[in-house]
Amino acid sequence: MNLQMPIRLIATDMDGTLLTDEPLILPETADVLRRAAEKGIVLSLASGRLPDDASFFAVDAKLPMHVIALNGAVTLAKPLGDVQEAHHLPQPTVHRITARLDEANVQYAVFGVHEVVASDDMPLSRAKVVIGTFLNRAGGRTAFRNRKQGIDAVIQDCVKVVVFSQNLPLLDDLRAFVRDRCPDADVTSSWWDNIEIVPRSASKGSALQALAKSLNIPMDEVMVFGDSDNDLSMLKAAGVSVAVSAVVFLFARPLMGIFVEASETEILDIGVQYLRIEGAFYPAIGCLFLFYGLYRAVGIPSMSMVLTVISLGTRVALAYLLAPLPHIGVWGIWWAVPIGWILADVTGVVYMRVLSKQTATKRP
Repeated sequence: MNLQMPIRLIATDMDGTLLTDEPLILPETADVLRRAAEKGIVLSLASGRLPDDASFFAVDAKLPMHVIALNGAVTLAKPLGDVQEAHHLPQPTVHRITARLDEANVQYAVFGVHEVVASDDMPLSRAKVVIGTFLNRAGGRTAFRNRKQGIDAVIQDCVKVVVFSQNLPLLDDLRAFVRDRCPDADVTSSWWDNIEIVPRSASKGSALQALAKSLNIPMDEVMVFGDSDNDLSMLKAAGVSVAVSAVVFLFARPLMGIFVEASETEILDIGVQYLRIEGAFYPAIGCLFLFYGLYRAVGIPSMSMVLTVISLGTRVALAYLLAPLPHIGVWGIWWAVPIGWILADVTGVVYMRVLSKQTATKRP
């Protein structure tokens, strides 16, 4: 890999990478991507989401992007555009998989290119969390049904099956079943409580390679951002093929070069120093986001607020105290950020252990 090569294509995962918890693309993030596009860099989403669901995020952010959807099973040349390519699971394979899922009495959904059928009476509110944020948005083409309504028609056009369960041993068993009994299917995951079954011919990596080839862009000039199991094929395929934290740390200068002219060496040097400090500690903020979700899920949202106050409060206090010191200066502001993340993480762990002990003492 030649780090002096220009970056001509950027592909990014969505959930856990590009999107916030809300979920949305922050205006600042959209502005950075827009400036990259103005420099001639091609942008692409790469997601397990449905084509139109992923597209609406780009539409709302006013970003010109290709769309790799459903873990590479479906591709669009532009948001809400025509399908360029679609990979389907063979009908016998889908019948075999759904029979096993029914036997396991587990919740699942069968995906066509523009339709989804849930196995049970899934409320739209839950479907918009686990299947697609914009399922019923005007202007979209996605049809959602539950209780297996019209499932036979979707099976004929099936591009993905997603299984939802917090029973991790069961998910492992189902993953093994697909790998052992369904040679034309592959299984991956986008979150800890699901598995996603797609055609073996489809992956984010293969879709990204096809996109780059169609644009005459060598893979050495492709940069990828991802954070989950379903991003691995894409991370391996790309020229800059490392996870988010390592990308920021190792490739801080090429990243800065996307947005800053090479002649502005002082700005480049300062930006590289900042990115390397922050990038080295991205796992810490990742853990912090996990704690936010954990405490909301167990009904203690106030603890998420406490962790936010610790993280931001520490950042402000340390920056205020350290920046005026001559031998520290601006470095104090940069180091204040990861120190705040780490202190909030430690608080989250300590409080979790306290809760665990309290729960244990209440058991008969």
